[in-house]
Amino acid sequence: MATVGLIALYSSTFLASRKLVFVFTGLLTFFYGFIFVIIQLQDYSLLLGSIGLFLTVGLLMYFSKGIQWYRDEVRKSVV
Repeated sequence: MATVGLIALYSSTFLASRKLVFVFTGLLTFFYGFIFVIIQLQDYSLLLGSIGLFLTVGLLMYFSKGIQWYRDEVRKSVV
């Protein structure tokens, strides 16, 4: 908790709004809690870690679907 609190205080100096600070702090708390649970459940740590990584990759895929990765190459080839 001390580490999350310290990082939250530090992030409040460079993040634009308090809402972003709370979102960032919530994500840190979630990830530290997830790691703690994985360490405590030694028998199921591989299973939980794999499920967590699968969900993380799925969320990254979902939120990055609208990014036009080759936008600059298309502009250069047209000109």
